[in-house]
Amino acid sequence: MEHWTAVKNILKYLKRTKDMFLCYGGDQELVVTSYTDASWNTDPDDSKSQSGYVFILNGAAVSWASSKQCTVAKSSTESEYIAASEASSEAVWMKRFIVELGVVPSALDPLVIYCDNMGAIANAQEPRSHKRLKHIKLRYHSIREYIEDGEVKICKVHTDLNVADPLTKALPRAKHDQHQNAMGVRINKCIQRVQVSFAHADTKVALTSLACTDMVSEHVIPKDMASPINFNQFLEKEKLKSNGSNFTDWFRHVRIFLNGGNLQYVLDAPLGDPPAETETDEVKNVYATRKTRYSQVQCAILCSLEADLQKRFEHHDPHELVNELKTIFETHAAVECYEASKHFFSCMMEEGSSVSEHMLAMTGHAKKLSDLGIVIPNRLGINRVLQSLPPSYKNFVMNYNMQNMNKELPELFAMLKSAEIEIKKEHQVLMVNKTTSFKKQGKSKGKNKKSGKKAATPPVKPKTGPKPDAECYYCKEKGHWKRNCSKYLADLKSGLVKKKKEGTKE
Repeated sequence: MEHWTAVKNILKYLKRTKDMFLCYGGDQELVVTSYTDASWNTDPDDSKSQSGYVFILNGAAVSWASSKQCTVAKSSTESEYIAASEASSEAVWMKRFIVELGVVPSALDPLVIYCDNMGAIANAQEPRSHKRLKHIKLRYHSIREYIEDGEVKICKVHTDLNVADPLTKALPRAKHDQHQNAMGVRINKCIQRVQVSFAHADTKVALTSLACTDMVSEHVIPKDMASPINFNQFLEKEKLKSNGSNFTDWFRHVRIFLNGGNLQYVLDAPLGDPPAETETDEVKNVYATRKTRYSQVQCAILCSLEADLQKRFEHHDPHELVNELKTIFETHAAVECYEASKHFFSCMMEEGSSVSEHMLAMTGHAKKLSDLGIVIPNRLGINRVLQSLPPSYKNFVMNYNMQNMNKELPELFAMLKSAEIEIKKEHQVLMVNKTTSFKKQGKSKGKNKKSGKKAATPPVKPKTGPKPDAECYYCKEKGHWKRNCSKYLADLKSGLVKKKKEGTKE
């Protein structure tokens, strides 16, 4: 059943793409770019991975391959490394072939291979061997030699921008069509024809008229559409990066730019087909003005993209261009919004840290959320700041809530600065009372003084009495000492003898 479903999907795809062709042309400079990708452990029977690569020249693919790897990869990095090695062999052959033709000026430069796996890139650029790569067959390490000789160059590309992705696994419809268009597989609108028939004087005349696929029913534009546009302010902004890290800010600038020139309709619908020859001059003039505005917006948006994105979306109209960029990078914007809200609601001030630094951090998180379109009410922001304070500000928070203060953020910041000074004074007094000692510290001796450790107290040995053969120095009898001699103690008490002083001899 699964195989039959796969066959039906293939037939549906062939029917949907029967009018699509490889369309070359449009690139300003003839440069060969290649993309490589791998899907790890795709075959459930033998656990082998799928490799794929595509080489693009003059706006369309000139060489591509999708094949199962001949060895089992132990990790996704290993499968990507094997795919990159196979692509590098094809790249070296293609580079030498193009050099012999002599029609591509950039053929002598290293041919760039784009890969979306950092581990594979690091292994390809590292000439040394690692224990994790010892089991890989030697033929796959040829990519290192090609890189060292300057034949190829491997670079990182975002996963959503890897054109070779559809050659390794099934993708959603939108992403598949996006990569398909990047390979140069497009509908040739000049081939699609619509047969129009009509009857006149009992005679049918068949007319063939060229038509475009995106026909709009109304040729209506705003009256003030022809207002002048200031492109300089828009082009001075930061360009959209290839990884889409600044897509949110870039798209906000695009909306502001289009709203300022009353051109927001460009993003709402495509340009559409030109009017028929039988249409009035007014309709034709409206379409010509609309086409001019679409072209201006397209040029402005393309100039605000980095080089990789410019080459990829050069032949897209602004409506299609922005929609595809949103499809690619809106996931990144959602993740960015989640991280910003997470930092804002989890930010806590550490005990003894500066209020100014904490307020700057909270303000930065709030501004980030505001840039992403999430406005935080003033009351919620004040409560979040009070909740983030350490326990030493407990009395301040209690007084603020009991007095039902409704302050703005700058006023709250000034109150916190005053409270910070008082809390530091109380903390210093408390520390003095806890740590001050008026007892004279004894001096430690030996190594323990240098190391700061206390000397270990030796164990107390039990006292032993005199031995049986011990002789008393006073009565010369055995079995006791002089200090325990009864005769000595009696004479000492009667005054016959005197107790000797310390340091003297009898």
